[in-house]
Amino acid sequence: MLLSTILFCLKDWRHCKKIQKVQNFKSDHIEKVKIFSLNSKHHMYTIFAEKLKAQYGIGPSKITQYNLLKPEASLKIPRHQLKIKSQYGSFFLPNQLNLVKDVILYDTAPELFYKLITQNMSVHLEAQKIFGKTFVSGECGYGVFSGKSFSIDGKKQILKINGPCRIHFFGYNKPIPK
Repeated sequence: MLLSTILFCLKDWRHCKKIQKVQNFKSDHIEKVKIFSLNSKHHMYTIFAEKLKAQYGIGPSKITQYNLLKPEASLKIPRHQLKIKSQYGSFFLPNQLNLVKDVILYDTAPELFYKLITQNMSVHLEAQKIFGKTFVSGECGYGVFSGKSFSIDGKKQILKINGPCRIHFFGYNKPIPK
């Protein structure tokens, strides 16, 4: 394991030299770990994931698929932090980010489709079952994904989805100011 890590760093040193800190990382495929920063004019986004080649067109802009290689990935923006935890999941990000707009979470089943939309710093979660007619939406500061049906705890700002799902957590590090 150590030897393969050293060989990877020698082979791809340009990526390795940008890695400052990777904590609590456990994987049999550490050689695949890359950190990609998505730049906008005023913000830097760092994702612990492997950038896949596939691109998907949505309207005039395209989004890029990322495969989570670290159990927890985060996007930091001023005053807020979007966190994604997954065992095997994938997620999609617009090529041009603007304060975390239209972040799409996609269950690799593929059975469920999740879309996180920020509007005026409040969060709306939409969950669409692809092969069914079930549509649910809610507003929350924190969300826990575990399946298909959902309930909202308004006091704790927690949205729970019950049933099988690979994406286990999304949310902000503190409640959204109203």
